[in-house]
Amino acid sequence: MITRPYRPEIDGLRAVAVLSVVLFHAGVPWLPGGFVGVDVFFVISGFLITSILLAERSTDTFTFARFYARRARRILPLLIVVCAVCVPVAVALMLPRDLKDAAASLVGAATFTLNLIAANNVGYFDRAAEAQPLLHIWSLAVEEQYYVIFPVLLAVLWRFGLRVIAGVLLALIVAGVVAAEVWLRRDPGAAFYLLPTRGWTILLGALAAMLPARPPHQVGSLLGLGCIVVAILGFGATTPFPGLTALLPTVGAVLVIVFAGPGTVAHRVLSARAFVGLGLISYGIYLWHNPVLAFSRYGRDEPAPLVMAGLVVLTVALAGLTWWAVEQPFRKPGFWHRRAVSLVTAGSLVLICVGVAGVVLKGLPQRFDAQTLAILAAEDDRNPNRRTCSSNGPRIIAPVDACVLGTEGPVTSALLGDSHADALAVPLAAALRGTRTAQYTYSGCPMAPGIDQTNEPGSHCAAYAEAIYSHLAQSPQITTVILAARWTLYLEGSGFDNGEGGIEAVPPAPYDATPLSPTEAARKTAVAAAYQAAVARLLAMGKTVILITPVPEVGWDAPRHMAFAHLRGLDVVLDTSYDRFVARNAATLAALVPDPVPAGLIVIRPDAILCNTDVPGRCVVARDGIPLYADADHLTNRGAALIVAAFAPYLAQPPN
Repeated sequence: MITRPYRPEIDGLRAVAVLSVVLFHAGVPWLPGGFVGVDVFFVISGFLITSILLAERSTDTFTFARFYARRARRILPLLIVVCAVCVPVAVALMLPRDLKDAAASLVGAATFTLNLIAANNVGYFDRAAEAQPLLHIWSLAVEEQYYVIFPVLLAVLWRFGLRVIAGVLLALIVAGVVAAEVWLRRDPGAAFYLLPTRGWTILLGALAAMLPARPPHQVGSLLGLGCIVVAILGFGATTPFPGLTALLPTVGAVLVIVFAGPGTVAHRVLSARAFVGLGLISYGIYLWHNPVLAFSRYGRDEPAPLVMAGLVVLTVALAGLTWWAVEQPFRKPGFWHRRAVSLVTAGSLVLICVGVAGVVLKGLPQRFDAQTLAILAAEDDRNPNRRTCSSNGPRIIAPVDACVLGTEGPVTSALLGDSHADALAVPLAAALRGTRTAQYTYSGCPMAPGIDQTNEPGSHCAAYAEAIYSHLAQSPQITTVILAARWTLYLEGSGFDNGEGGIEAVPPAPYDATPLSPTEAARKTAVAAAYQAAVARLLAMGKTVILITPVPEVGWDAPRHMAFAHLRGLDVVLDTSYDRFVARNAATLAALVPDPVPAGLIVIRPDAILCNTDVPGRCVVARDGIPLYADADHLTNRGAALIVAAFAPYLAQPPN
């Protein structure tokens, strides 16, 4: 067995990493970059495991069987326990769709493929991520995928010597950073979760393990610690990550590992008993924290700060208990150590079977009564073709490949806009008679030429809008354009607060013209001018423009809010304040609707259809106990039909 000198400062660095992640997920506002703790963990893991591999290779004691058995004993026992505890809690608490997603996550956790699932389904900073108790295991998936490959790579390169190995690792690190930068511009979600764009941070730790031993260095160690702290305090949801930005915390971690020896301030701080103790149980803290926080938030308002502090303490307590009861027995000689591989293999297979059953059974909807299921059905009352007929980020549908709504007749109109325009597609197709409509929609795009999402490197919004407007100018047969979007989101740059507890938590998504505006006021002026120019440009083409002004937003996710209220026995009539709508949308309406309204422009006001109708001073969100919204802002097909009915008579009819 290979032994190495114990370095308490590395356990202390583990504590810094895990605390930053836990407090970030707990919503501590002054740690917006706490997610970089995962990358610090990656560097530590790469350093420690590569150190062991190099020592075993040097003494010719390495075997693949022993390496993977050691990884299984280290990782799987506690992972299986945490997942097993989550299963009954999830079944008791979660709505069918969420339980189905959690079941898929369970399969991903047990097979170390959760990062692949997450890359295609949920953004790390999305509000939906908070409802998934196992999402954080994506990082273990990255690590274990790395450790399937790395020992093999090391075995192949060993004959060439350490200098060649170090050169190959350095080349792979550079390639990983470049890949992350490129991928960020095409698919930020995939860049965040996948091995090719995250594995290089583990390689940094591996490269550090190959460096000759260095004497402690005060400045180097403090600089490294400072880099980590700056990233934790300064990064956030809008920081392009990973990529070049990830070098700050990861290189910082390398500096700490290399230079924070005895006698340095960094060593004294990180070797403090509290830090070392937390570092020893950091794996358990990491595994337990997300289930504890996710289940405490599920279907409820954000816990109060004091309650959240108690949940963090509970997480540490669970980690300490399971470190003693689970982690240590499987790592020390004895029955559990000898039977570890067989036991964890069996446990993993059971979890996979449970997860597959949860997916196949669609989240066990039979747990709920008919009214709850009728409410939740609104989530699916949307355009079934929205993912194939709308552009989204790097996926661009050329005008010639656009979906066409309707069953017969010439294409005489176009549906233009974002996902709010797409929400009109199904009832619009049903309303068409003898004519058809081309659908040009791009999720998250106001479809006003010159306006782009400035913090989304993969966005092609402005270029797509320009291509569509040019196409329309060359399409005289398209005489009518239906223009719809979530205009106010793009102008204001923030989600909706209904003033009654419904606050839509959407990541900041500023939209601006190019070049970027110097101030927020100038940005809003540029967006408003782009809206006006878009309408004027369509009118100048000779098109009839049916302009759909903002749909009233909800603040709450309507189906979920209603379902949770119903399950708690609350008689909730869901509607929102019309005054709040007016205040929220005043600037947008002023920018969108010219005074006087020019010839050829038909203005449809959804607020006139949905507000001050059922209840004076309120905007209706549900009728007959069923939501008109599929989430916090998108209308269901049933709700969208109310809007389509207002403009369908204006659509051009084919000649007799």
